[in-house]
Amino acid sequence: CDDSMHADVLLATHPQVFVVPAWEKDAHPGNDALSRMKSYGEVFMAAPATKEGVESNGHVVVRVYEDGSEFQIFVLNDRSTDYEVIHKTDKYTSK
Repeated sequence: CDDSMHADVLLATHPQVFVVPAWEKDAHPGNDALSRMKSYGEVFMAAPATKEGVESNGHVVVRVYEDGSEFQIFVLNDRSTDYEVIHKTDKYTSK
């Protein structure tokens, strides 16, 4: 849906990352919404993504560190019971 992630919401919340729990890989997120999200931070999807600049194809895990001042995103291989890490971000400083 291209009317989601309205610019006013993004401006008010200043997100650093997005986790999109969508399974319709071609339809979600809509191109306009994705463009707005990518202008603020990294985009991760639980489904295989066909959209450029989106990390996906696995389980998306958000690791918040003990005092809550930092977090990190991991993508785990969902095609194996070993769930090895196939992508990880640097640590983000929480806002």
